[in-house]
Amino acid sequence: MARIEELTNGRGRSRMETIRVRFWTAFCVLFFLNFVQSNMFFAFSHTRYCRRLVRSPTSKHAFRVTPTCGLQVTIHIRGKRSGGEEFLNDAYLEYTKRLRPVLGLTTIWHKTDSELEAAIAKEKAPVICLDEGGKQLSSMELADILYKRLEEGGARLSLVIGGAEGLPPRLRASKELWSLSRLTFTHQWARVLLAEQIYRASEIKRGSGYHKE
Repeated sequence: MARIEELTNGRGRSRMETIRVRFWTAFCVLFFLNFVQSNMFFAFSHTRYCRRLVRSPTSKHAFRVTPTCGLQVTIHIRGKRSGGEEFLNDAYLEYTKRLRPVLGLTTIWHKTDSELEAAIAKEKAPVICLDEGGKQLSSMELADILYKRLEEGGARLSLVIGGAEGLPPRLRASKELWSLSRLTFTHQWARVLLAEQIYRASEIKRGSGYHKE
């Protein structure tokens, strides 16, 4: 009887051990499947966010793109924020709104040349100054160089528009120079033209059809 009882208890313990192993195996499998499912959902949601359907304001066709998130262009201007025609400010704001999904565009105003130079001296991003004697570029060339400079600057780039007397001599002598035109513009007009060209560059990179050769 003792032997039978011993065998019975052994079988019971063995059965309980088997049940315990199966339980923990099932628990681990369910936990793993739930973890994989939740991460797949996150990855899918992230992909849907990053590759969303974008409609260009200038096109009736929508197209799927991967936004170049995190790009930032800062325009430094020597001059007064006020005093320009209101429609020029509205035009600039329109381009910043169009650019917002892919690129941040901001303006910093400087009252004096020394203030402008001090701000540029602190810049860690590449700096390009607009000057009538600078390099004249086609829109395609500007797009290529713009995004190349953004890549070199860790997604950051600074552009400079001088005041009524032009750029400070030290900036003109030490920085890369671009020319939007041989014509002379007020800084308000130059800002709108620059914003449009930045927007055009982003559309060229998207392949939206906004730019026509």
